Amino acid sequence: MGLKTSMQQAATAAFKATADLQLEAYVKIRADSYNVATGLITNADVSHTVKVLFTRFTDEERLNNSDILLEDYRVLFPAKGLTFAPSPQDIVEKSNGDTYEIISVSLDSAEALYSLQTRAQ
Repeated sequence: MGLKTSMQQAATAAFKATADLQLEAYVKIRADSYNVATGLITNADVSHTVKVLFTRFTDEERLNNSDILLEDYRVLFPAKGLTFAPSPQDIVEKSNGDTYEIISVSLDSAEALYSLQTRAQ
């Protein structure tokens, strides 16, 4: 087993260990398409259900990055086994209906954990 696989398994195991802190959320991937014949753009968003952790950014992170606002959340979830890749402008929706736009997406070097900067809509 390679280092990358070990890191992915460790991230998945750590995520399972924090199950009581996780929320179910839907990541809506924006998939607009342009119809050449009509000239219209149609919305065909695709939702994926994932277990996520919502955390706040630290004061130090906000001071070092002017793009991170006080109300922004970091959303974490394992990347292993996903059939999609989140992108900026996609949406994270909590099961209570609260929605957050993805501002930025980070994937660690082992491709084990996504870290999203999100902002309430």
